[in-house]
Amino acid sequence: MNTYVFFDDFMINSRRGIRKRIFKPAKAGVFSQDGITVGSSMVYVPEKGLYYLYYNFLPDRSKDWDRESHYAVSSDGLNFIPAGRVLSVSNTGAYIVYRDNHTGNPDERYKCVVMKVNEKDTSEGRGYVAVSPDALNWNTDTKYRVSEHASDTSNNIFFNPVLGKYQIICRGAHIDRRITTLLSEDLRNWTDPRVILSPNPFDVEYTQYYGMTVYPENGYLLGFLQLYYTDEDDTVWTKMAGKVDSALVYSYDGLIWNRVSHEPMVDRPMPPDFGFATIYISNMNESPDGREWILAAGGGRTDHGWGFKPAYPESELSDFVNKNGNNQLMFYKIRKHGFAGMESYGLRARLQMKRMRVDGGNISFNLCVPTGFVRYRILDPNTRLPYDGFDFDNCVPFTGDDIAFVPIWNGSPIGLLEGKFILLEFEMHTAILFSVSGDLVPAHGVQPEPMLGIPKPMR
Repeated sequence: MNTYVFFDDFMINSRRGIRKRIFKPAKAGVFSQDGITVGSSMVYVPEKGLYYLYYNFLPDRSKDWDRESHYAVSSDGLNFIPAGRVLSVSNTGAYIVYRDNHTGNPDERYKCVVMKVNEKDTSEGRGYVAVSPDALNWNTDTKYRVSEHASDTSNNIFFNPVLGKYQIICRGAHIDRRITTLLSEDLRNWTDPRVILSPNPFDVEYTQYYGMTVYPENGYLLGFLQLYYTDEDDTVWTKMAGKVDSALVYSYDGLIWNRVSHEPMVDRPMPPDFGFATIYISNMNESPDGREWILAAGGGRTDHGWGFKPAYPESELSDFVNKNGNNQLMFYKIRKHGFAGMESYGLRARLQMKRMRVDGGNISFNLCVPTGFVRYRILDPNTRLPYDGFDFDNCVPFTGDDIAFVPIWNGSPIGLLEGKFILLEFEMHTAILFSVSGDLVPAHGVQPEPMLGIPKPMR
């Protein structure tokens, strides 16, 4: 199964009256506790039918690594009720919890990366993969050591289906603010850190990459890149003061990444709203009905580093912040696969995708067409003529809003074309096409390939 989204035009053969449009998530909820930090993680636990939200308190701001971990629960992913401490991951920085559907070991169904910092020298530490059967009782004393240093960011682990390996996103060295990755087939033997994203000439001056979390989808991977805007006159050589935005990035293999837009994923609000100084988006889960993605972020009212005495001994939080709070967790919602869409302009807009091969009977379109219509057809790439029974006049035009509309050609399923090469074409009026999913493998070259991230011929 592949899902084709439209962050770029690579799988588009031609288009007329169609323009790409970028969409931003909408704020949908908040979670507040006195003394909470901006670091959080959120995961859906199907065994309980609940979303778990993990968050931290920092009793002593001079000891950034020494955090108290707590969790809250929710049935809708937006309204959370505090549920207590997570004692098994105490005294560690922020961690990102991942539900591992790849593993065959139920005792290791949930995973996260924890950093154990040397209290006498916080530049030293070790990273481990922690495991849990239920997302609450964690074993952090595992043999899955991943680093000999502390990576002080939102480290996360996931199984990369393209590479067939576990992948960790972290910092290659303490306070090296670039995005690096480690790879492993067995959780025990990890590669050396490899830089996969580094500040580029098109970034705002003095930008550093604070961290990134990654979520694999069918056919591509999404990443939430945290952009840290530093001060050129900072007296601290590691540049501890600045603001933070989040940017959307994507990859077809987990190693080569691109920005979706030069705009941030969400706009920082005006002061004094939470998030006007820093927004760290780091979590993504499906909504209960599966139609939307819920994103969780931490939002701050002060610049990064302000009030951190080891770096800035004279910095003090303002009376407003001390009275009304410094940080809040915020929730955003967006349509599933809805960060970018191809929008029609005019009366008879057309979009034709590049050649693909039909490898099964599944196909669906993510469409928003409440006031217009979409027609669709399938062409033979050699003759550029429609396959018999799959022309515009054979289809049932679509009007409505559906993330997984199954196209119909007078009762003929696409499975009748299994093994054939096709060109999929849309005729659109007042419509947005967000994605195409199904048993469709890319065949833009001479030979078909399993997916865009696996550029090798299929047998």
